[in-house]
Amino acid sequence: MKRLTGVIRAGAKEAPAYLILLYFIFFVLDSYTTYLASPDLKLESNWIVRKYNLGWDGIIIKDVIIFTTVTAAVIITLNFLPGYLRYHNFTSYKKLIFNFFRNIKLFLSLIVLGTFYSHLINLAHIVVNNYMVQIFLHWQDGWMKDISEYYILRQKYFLFYIQYCLVVPGYIIAVIKIKSIWNKVVLTK
Repeated sequence: MKRLTGVIRAGAKEAPAYLILLYFIFFVLDSYTTYLASPDLKLESNWIVRKYNLGWDGIIIKDVIIFTTVTAAVIITLNFLPGYLRYHNFTSYKKLIFNFFRNIKLFLSLIVLGTFYSHLINLAHIVVNNYMVQIFLHWQDGWMKDISEYYILRQKYFLFYIQYCLVVPGYIIAVIKIKSIWNKVVLTK
């Protein structure tokens, strides 16, 4: 038990509670805005929901599994990285970057953190998207209705690209986070 609390405490230094809380809030808002836009899930575009014909129970179970798995992986990764970087003693940030693709543990750390930050950004986008759909379908008029009409009518052209372009900033943030951890390790030597 002491080892587990050590992992949680160490991971919390690098993954502040507010970031995990924000991640959770975006999951809840995703489900809530999906419900507002499409209570019967006829308009749901999540391929997992469509392929496996998930109802609301299935969506909640899927979200809990994803949230728990990704959050645990991030905390474990952020606990692992400082010791790993200290042990391997990368003398420059350039050497660290080149080792991302040579060292499986470092590469997996980048994948976990990149996935977390990309998913966090994507969830924020999905919440806005769902809310725009809800306004488009249910509001009669107003300036938000005008914005939602503009957005929805052009959505087919850029939604796919926006979702996949959100992956890039997530990985940039992950690299910056790893550099921040590396800087802390280097400065404490």
